[in-house]
Amino acid sequence: MAGTSCTQRRWLEGSRPQHALGEAVVSQGQYEPGTEVLEVPWAQLREQGADLSAVAVTGVTLDADYRTRLLPLVHALENGTDVPRYHPVRHSLVARLPQDWTRPRAQRLERLIDRLGLATVVCVAALRSWPRLAHLTLAMLPSEPSATATVGLTSLPVTFDGLFLGSRRTVGRGYAVARLATEEARVLASLRQDLGSTPPRPLMSGMLHLRRDVQGGSDEASRLSQLLKEADQLLRAELRLTDFVWNATQDDMILTARQRTARLSLPATDPTAAGTS
Repeated sequence: MAGTSCTQRRWLEGSRPQHALGEAVVSQGQYEPGTEVLEVPWAQLREQGADLSAVAVTGVTLDADYRTRLLPLVHALENGTDVPRYHPVRHSLVARLPQDWTRPRAQRLERLIDRLGLATVVCVAALRSWPRLAHLTLAMLPSEPSATATVGLTSLPVTFDGLFLGSRRTVGRGYAVARLATEEARVLASLRQDLGSTPPRPLMSGMLHLRRDVQGGSDEASRLSQLLKEADQLLRAELRLTDFVWNATQDDMILTARQRTARLSLPATDPTAAGTS
């Protein structure tokens, strides 16, 4: 496995990691390396993203990268055609979101899209797919994990904090944004470091996809603003995630994903397992 550090190899080859919630060491500073983006994601996102309260005035212009990478996937979903794929395959560790949380929110937003007459603006097919695809990317991997690789997390409590409407390269995509408490952020940041996952990135689940530009000051922009504000309120909750999978995909909506359950190295029923070797 050329180019992979000894620490990364221990994870990818299945050696038992020492990352259980509760083991993190308190830092002398406010944030340990890699934790700030997990604890306070909005500090970074607000500098990059569209202001939801201003959409009625400014409208939304899809950026070139969104048009190239994501819009073809939107069209493939709508038309039932094959999904454009990139190479090579990208590997990651993801936490799937529970469908009993995502499905009613997707259904409520679909009804609102219909009532507001926004089906030509927002991709309904993508929204319908979100409950089965919904996930948070915990770590990007430098290579495919081995068949015996394990994850030292039994669960991950997250707090969803509303909707983020894209940034450079993703203007046109709406994300459910999650943050972690300090202890969990330290654990995940350490796990990311061991897996060779860089750069630090917030926890977000892409769930709304625009189909085209919306002109600022238009009635359509006003209606889109209503939808986004409703989504922002719906995407606020505290969840405990327990479904971790190794993910391999060739597209940015994981429509082509191959997934396998990530084996847990620290059984939740055995509290003495934490810290043992």
